[in-house]
Amino acid sequence: MNPLSAGLGVATGIAVTSALILAPAAAAQPQDAAFLNRLQSVGITTSNPYATVMYAHGVCRQLDLGVPPARIVDFVLSDNPSFDRKGAGDYVVLAYMTYCPPA
Repeated sequence: MNPLSAGLGVATGIAVTSALILAPAAAAQPQDAAFLNRLQSVGITTSNPYATVMYAHGVCRQLDLGVPPARIVDFVLSDNPSFDRKGAGDYVVLAYMTYCPPA
């Protein structure tokens, strides 16, 4: 299992950090619970659901800016050393499916 670090909201990549700073305050939304449940179903747990959800919104912002998905996976990996590439990829895919509006 890949535990999602409590410091997930503190990104080391400049682009991810910027996305997180610009993230709106999260209100408890049904999609947040669905996202957290989806993460858990692929073996990703979190000790900080708020940061996990805010980071997922940052994934969408990075995609909107044209950052390649593989680079976003790299950001997730660098911010969460306990992840393997598959876990980071799952996180990005689930964030995209849950929070990124259709084009």
